[in-house]
Parts: sequence; structure tokens; C-alpha cells
Amino acid sequence: MISIARPSKPDGWDAKVTEAVKVLFAAHRADRSASLHFRESIYRSKEVRDAYIEAQNRKCAYCEHYIGDDHPGDVEHFRPKAGYKQDESNHSLISPGYFWLAYSWDNLLLSCWRCNNHKANWFPLVDPKKRAKPTQRNLSQEQPLLIDPTSVQPELHIRFREHVATPVNGSRHGSTTIEILDLNRTKRDGKNKNPVDRRKESYLRLQNDWTNWRKLQLLSTRRSDPELQEVIRSYQNQFRQAIHPSAEYSAMARDFLASVGFSNDRS
Repeated sequence: MISIARPSKPDGWDAKVTEAVKVLFAAHRADRSASLHFRESIYRSKEVRDAYIEAQNRKCAYCEHYIGDDHPGDVEHFRPKAGYKQDESNHSLISPGYFWLAYSWDNLLLSCWRCNNHKANWFPLVDPKKRAKPTQRNLSQEQPLLIDPTSVQPELHIRFREHVATPVNGSRHGSTTIEILDLNRTKRDGKNKNPVDRRKESYLRLQNDWTNWRKLQLLSTRRSDPELQEVIRSYQNQFRQAIHPSAEYSAMARDFLASVGFSNDRS
């Protein structure tokens, strides 16, 4: 998981969603126990999806797996719109959810189907008593345990040991995010290749490239060879590409290369 800059709202977004939000409030006031109808055509429109795909480099906001035909995803809600679950002691869905944020631009993220399925309606807070309600919608009082990569630096809470996501210094935010999203994919679903297997393969390739680069570096101290220097530079460029925000699993690559002392200095 890496930090994400949220894309700009499409022109006229607020005007478009204002009436839809009013409809939700009216339905909630009429029957607070009724299920609300959400207009997916608003937050899952091509315009919205394209904006988030570009902003997130076609990657899931959580696991950094590329989203494509073999691993579909869609724009989903950070704070769950229909209902929420706080902790493992109570698996029942608590309603209402954050329905007034169903069309909020700041509540949307591009997520792969696996992370979205695991996340579902889980949204635990440090202090559940400070949870926003339809009548008191003060989100600033909340402290979500699930990391929002648009507002929190994920690397403060999650780092990688080899290809495994690990909480930083026992971070509760990190451990909760890893567990809820199953970032280490301990739960097999039998569909396609598990993303954590791909992440491991990516790690092993990077580790092998680093080993080869070190050998070439040592060799270059004993002989001057322009072709050898070109190969060394090629490996260095590969390492820089691996930690670029557009690269798949860039956080894992960043942590591995930092652990072995790679410098991104081009001088």
C-alpha cells in the first residue's frame, strides 16, 4: 500500500449528487429500518472509474495489484454506505451506514474485487463512541483503524519483510488493515493466481536481480568494461522502476531495496 493523491472531481460533480443525497436522507427519515437504494450509475460511472484508474496507476488502493481482465475491480467506498461492522465480537451489520457519503468524492477508492470482498462492511474505529451518525456527521472525531491511503501515510503503519506485509512496531492501524483486507492472502478463494503468489514472485525476481547486480558491481572493480557498465546501469534502472508509484507492489520493492542499501541517487 502506498500514498495516493485523490483525483480532482469531475466538473459539476457536487451539483449532480446533491439531489441523490437528499433522496437518501428522505428515505432514511421515512423508515429508518428500511434498506436504502443507492445509484451505482453515479459512483461507478466510466467518468469516475477512469479518473481513479489514472490516479491510482491502474492499481488497487490497498494491495497494489494491477486491475485488469484477470483481476477485476471497481470504484468502492472507504466508509461503507449501507452498514458497518466494528469488531469480531459482533458480526452483525449495524445500520445505517455512512449513506450520506455514498456519492462523496472523498469516500471513493479503486479497489480490486478481493480487497473489496474482504473489506466488505468492516470499518472499526479506535473509539466506536465517536462514530459519525446521520444527525451528527462529524468525521473529524473518528479515528478509523483501516488505513485510507489518501490521508494517511501507509508506510508509517505497514512495511514488508520480504513479500509479507507486517505492522510497523505493532501498529494497531497496520495490523487491523492487514487483517481486514487479508493483505497476505491467507484465505484462498481458488480463482486465478493468488495476488500474494504474484507478489512473492516479484520479490524473488527483485532479490535475484539485486544479487546479480552486486556480483557485477564487484566484477567492475577489477576490470573496466563499457558493456559491463551498461548492464549495471540497466539493473539500476530496473530498481528505480520497481519503486516508482506506477509499479505493481512498489511498497514491497521500496522496503526490500531500502533494506539492502540501494540508493536512488542518479548522481
